Amino acid sequence: MSDNPSAIALSIEETASSLRRMATSGGRQEIRGKVRELLSAIPRRIRSAPSGRRDLWNAWRSAVLSIDPRRLPFPCGARLRLWRWRLLRLPRAVEALAYYLGVMALFRRLNRGTKKVLTFHNVMPDALCAFDLASGVTMPASRFEALMRRLCRRYRFSADFDDPSTLTVTFDDGYRCQFETAGEILRRLGVPAVVFVSGALRGAGRPEQALAVDRLLYWASYAPMEALAGFADAAVSSRAEFWHEFMNPAYRRDAAARGENVFAKADSIWPFAKAVARLDAEMLRLRLTGPDAELVESLKAEGWRIGWHTRSHFPLAFLSDADAESELTPDDRSCLDLPMSYPYGEPVAVSRRDEEIAERTGFRGGLSNLAVPGERESRFFMPRITLTGDTIGDESMLSGFRYFLETGRLLRRCCRGTKENGGATDGN
Repeated sequence: MSDNPSAIALSIEETASSLRRMATSGGRQEIRGKVRELLSAIPRRIRSAPSGRRDLWNAWRSAVLSIDPRRLPFPCGARLRLWRWRLLRLPRAVEALAYYLGVMALFRRLNRGTKKVLTFHNVMPDALCAFDLASGVTMPASRFEALMRRLCRRYRFSADFDDPSTLTVTFDDGYRCQFETAGEILRRLGVPAVVFVSGALRGAGRPEQALAVDRLLYWASYAPMEALAGFADAAVSSRAEFWHEFMNPAYRRDAAARGENVFAKADSIWPFAKAVARLDAEMLRLRLTGPDAELVESLKAEGWRIGWHTRSHFPLAFLSDADAESELTPDDRSCLDLPMSYPYGEPVAVSRRDEEIAERTGFRGGLSNLAVPGERESRFFMPRITLTGDTIGDESMLSGFRYFLETGRLLRRCCRGTKENGGATDGN
């Protein structure tokens, strides 16, 4: 195995994919070897990697948590359960202790000069929230409102990336629900936001015009299982397995067409319109169409800002130099006043070449969805915080305590233009 971080990340995913596949098809001897590789050999490679260790560690952690121990032979399943307990329960216990002893308050004070940027995706009315493969980044409106009300009691908000005394709320993609459902809640609370819009969603008035990755996710969620098997040309036991093993890899290989060839193949097997026909029309309108221009302008008048999330939301690292430059060039150059938001953000989806193109284009920074980009973090490449509504977990991230547990250091001032000496007073 190469010590190159991208190669290690791909090896981690391949090993986890093999384990998920073997768990349903047998092969106990092979399973033991793969479990041993995932739990020991790969962490050793991560420690020896020249850079990107934190990204790789997070990728390894996600891979371990993605495998169901109940499907593995007892010795292998027991080892995996132990690691999952260590990865999930032990950090949670440490964070709970720090929260109730006031340690997080200390870290909030120590990190008061750093900018915290929050990232959300879709906020949907509770009655329209579906628990499916396509809704992994969707938050019910009631939970989003409760979270924002709790944060408003302790923090101040602004859309200014240069003000470390405030939190900044951001959304990715630019679907209608972000402006209507989330926008209504934030309007009531007086909180502005920054929406990083994918260029392909401008004027997208029908679900068939949604981003290719979302159309594929909905197809994988609602097309019949026999259609999924026809696409994979193999037996499919679950929709999640189909997405991770067949459709998502095919999507990422279809770089020249940005996934449209993969969608055309899926649509020919089972029409997309037929797959989503039984879904609520209002849910499709909010979740899979672009915003109304008049609403966008009214929110901008109240302090909202519009940024750039590339043209098609395709993972940049898989594109040629010319295509990556095209994706990173905004339709409206006023976006250059803001950082830009990389789709996905994991190490294998954003290369250093993409950072160089974004900086050369004139963006003030590049935002990542990774909570801790590790060695990739710089004054140009910024992390964002993903909150879930869990009080202890959210405060651990906002105070920088979780960052300290994972890196051994305080939060880094990494937003270009942020006052390096903490010139603005911290109201947190």
